[in-house]
Amino acid sequence: MAMETLGSLLPLTLLIAAIGGVIWWSRRRARMAPPLPELRGPSGWLGFFIFASYVLAPLVSLGSLSTEFTNAEAANPHVVGVPAWQQYKVGCWLLFGAVVAWQWWAAYNLHKRFVPGSVTIVKGFLLASPLVAGVGVMVVAWSTLNFNASEAAFEIFLRAAVSSVVWYLYFTFSRRVKNTYFMDARDLRKAASTGPSGERADPSLTPPGALEPVPPAPLPGITPAGVPPEPQPWTPEPGQATTETPERPAGNTAYSNALTVQLDALKRMHEREALTDAEYARKREELLSRI
Repeated sequence: MAMETLGSLLPLTLLIAAIGGVIWWSRRRARMAPPLPELRGPSGWLGFFIFASYVLAPLVSLGSLSTEFTNAEAANPHVVGVPAWQQYKVGCWLLFGAVVAWQWWAAYNLHKRFVPGSVTIVKGFLLASPLVAGVGVMVVAWSTLNFNASEAAFEIFLRAAVSSVVWYLYFTFSRRVKNTYFMDARDLRKAASTGPSGERADPSLTPPGALEPVPPAPLPGITPAGVPPEPQPWTPEPGQATTETPERPAGNTAYSNALTVQLDALKRMHEREALTDAEYARKREELLSRI
């Protein structure tokens, strides 16, 4: 009896061992594989969802709705000329057009606007569209044919909800979606300040290296090369009349030279259009006010 019990458990044991071996081998391959490139942009499953929302889903819904109308009219030919049936068909087509337009709008946001709000719009569509489709069909059937289509509405809701749940989980946990639509603040600043060609669109007010370094003040008694010597104050000889002249502040020439260098650099920045007229005027007034 014990051997028979062990023999009956052998296939299950082998199956569990095989599954464990596959899992171990897959994890080992994943650790040994080179790192994957960063997933970003509307491609892969994200690109497939956008394409399906634009083309595949509307075509499938269009074919399904047309087939249902054709089968219903073939089974009941007398309803073709009934005004209520025509009103029901018009109501269903309007509901179909509204859902398709909603889906196109959600796909357009995913395709063109790489912001978290695009994912929020798609998640809202995935959650609400099955309910809107099911309840909409039931309301149209009751208001035109005075018919309770709750079973058909529940079938439509269930069929749409299955795919919506799968895609909702994808948009919640996908790394590509997070990299594409949920950039951090640094990436947002970089994207806002970088043009299509990779150049900065709005230059900084004072980019690094724009202003040349201020030359140090010369030491007393040492004249730098190429700079004329500073005139020394005149000292009258004994017995010679003197005229009172105001003393020049120490280091005034060096400060003037530094101010001139900064004004020239500011002017060159303005000529290169790195500064606007208002910014150039304000910076120039700030430098001149220090005199």
